[in-house]
Amino acid sequence: HVVVSSMVEDREGSLWVGTVEDGIRRRRQGRWEAYRTSHGLSDETVQALMEDREGNIWIGTLSGGVNRLAGGKFTTFGKEEGLSDNRVQSVLEDRQGILWIGTWDGGLNRLTGGSVAVYNTKNGLPANSVTSILEDQENVLWVGGFKGLSRLKDGRLTRYGAKKGFPTDELLSILRDRQGSLWIASMDSGLYKFSGGRVTAYRKKDGL
Repeated sequence: HVVVSSMVEDREGSLWVGTVEDGIRRRRQGRWEAYRTSHGLSDETVQALMEDREGNIWIGTLSGGVNRLAGGKFTTFGKEEGLSDNRVQSVLEDRQGILWIGTWDGGLNRLTGGSVAVYNTKNGLPANSVTSILEDQENVLWVGGFKGLSRLKDGRLTRYGAKKGFPTDELLSILRDRQGSLWIASMDSGLYKFSGGRVTAYRKKDGL
């Protein structure tokens, strides 16, 4: 009866599973291990999981900020450490080793060297809720949220909206395939493919 909210496979082949109200499970060598608040996790509901280049596991939680699990020890980063919101929905480490954190109502946070910079509606985000973050092959960030898609390049945000064929409702996830195309999953308007400057929508009439 455990509700699974997120998953990631680490470099050793272990499977990390985030749950709703039941912490984290790790499946390693055929056995399950549990990590709860009693082990140092800041919140029992996990919304995002990611492994960084050093092998640390980052855990975005419902109300306890983001946790780093390194060497069996949890370290928490929340509003007291400078995050704009303790409700974390997405986490990404870019190629430069910078951590990007998408929050429920505090926009996009950039964590580097212990300092936090925030991108929100004042900087050009269409909404302060960030559900998904992706880095493409050109080191550009794509940011999905409650009001569609934005592109972050050289510190500047550009919104991609209906005029260019992009979804404007809540985005759930973004994926880049091996050919470099972006796939964008929305809450209400289906699936979108962005390739070669062209947007193609897939809806129920197309077989979804």
